[in-house]
Amino acid sequence: MVDWKGYKGEGSWSFAKQPSKWGYLNNPIWVGDATIQHAPCGYWGIGEPSITLFSLQFNGSNGSTVLTEDIRGLEPDYQTYGCELDTSKHYEGVSSLKLLCADSSSYNMLEYLVTNISSIFTYTTFFQFHSIARGGFISVVNMHFETTPGLIVVYINNLYSNPTSGVWIDIRGSYVNGTLEANFAVLSSLSPDVWHKAEVIVQGRSTVFKINNKKIHEWIAPIDNPFAGINRVRIENVFTSNAVWIDNVSIVNTKVSHSPVWKC
Repeated sequence: MVDWKGYKGEGSWSFAKQPSKWGYLNNPIWVGDATIQHAPCGYWGIGEPSITLFSLQFNGSNGSTVLTEDIRGLEPDYQTYGCELDTSKHYEGVSSLKLLCADSSSYNMLEYLVTNISSIFTYTTFFQFHSIARGGFISVVNMHFETTPGLIVVYINNLYSNPTSGVWIDIRGSYVNGTLEANFAVLSSLSPDVWHKAEVIVQGRSTVFKINNKKIHEWIAPIDNPFAGINRVRIENVFTSNAVWIDNVSIVNTKVSHSPVWKC
């Protein structure tokens, strides 16, 4: 008997890897979301299904202050002077968000109320700076709760509290029942005038912070899902001499919650 293993890969057609099948998404006899374990309900997964809940592409005409979110049409819940589109710089598309303070006593802030953020999510943004003045900072990631204490912040800064002048990353924040540890880490390789990627990946008790796909820090919470219910997104620039651009902001939910239920 010929062993088929000797002919592996010699077929006349390609054998593609089985993709995930999330049958519950369009099957009316199932309600609810998938678990990470297989169940006989019309789905099986190679990975986990995900949904982009929030997206800011910042595409528009130069100088425009219309900053409508792209998926659900969310308008800013709060917007200050100096948040406008700039067609001279963009990671993708035709423009990006430029943050320019009017004077030393002002700041730029753009904030959205975003409902239905899962307890398991990834926040991604791209940013570029020409300069960050001594004493200044930008919050490239800033998420917080509307009514209870708790936030996640990733600052790129040049603060007087830093041991030496230069661009640093500062990770800090808190959840409802405690404090997120702060982490100062110098980013000597974070060059001006090029696009950088920042990510915050929240899953279970783990919160991972990445810059340019490199893991900078991981925080393990003492409780499950410490940021469940977080619902505000803020982009902020504090200092008149900072020159900062933001593009392609997104929040992606990983849909893992409870078992599907058969509708009788």
